[in-house]
Amino acid sequence: MIKFIPVLADKSKAKFENQQYLPFILNLFSRYKDVLIDDYYPKDTFDLISYIVDEINQLYPWFLLISVDDNPVGVVWISHWHGTPDKYHSCQLHSYIDKKYWGKTTRNILDELLNILFNEIGVERVQMEIPEFNHKACAFAKRMGFIQDGIIRCATMKDNKPVNNILFSKLKGEYEYGKR
Repeated sequence: MIKFIPVLADKSKAKFENQQYLPFILNLFSRYKDVLIDDYYPKDTFDLISYIVDEINQLYPWFLLISVDDNPVGVVWISHWHGTPDKYHSCQLHSYIDKKYWGKTTRNILDELLNILFNEIGVERVQMEIPEFNHKACAFAKRMGFIQDGIIRCATMKDNKPVNNILFSKLKGEYEYGKR
């Protein structure tokens, strides 16, 4: 069973929720920082941990640990909400799943998350920005029915070199059509 578990670890406000997953989350970022982290993330380990925890807290309740059969397998965070809390129109999806769960598990996770976003939250559009060097993620987005909308030139820097991001999106109608 797939679960999306919100995480919060705001020490300054003494608010905590599912903080026991922080070691898994930080370990995941550390192991896969070559594809997750650009030149603008802090270089110092302690500063990076603080930065990630701050991001988790700012995105609450939309920074989610992904659990499959009660085992943590990855994270997803959702940002760039457009619309109002009464009716969100679109959002941007970011995720990372531990490599040992790539394949059918990852497809099931994304399908379940899209179901929540389109059918429970009611968004009309979900987008992803993927660095063009991440060929596996780009291929996965296409396999999941996301359409390449364009290229965001010089979106960030990695190793002091400009990196383009590829913009993908999926509309609610495309999701529903794929379910038939």
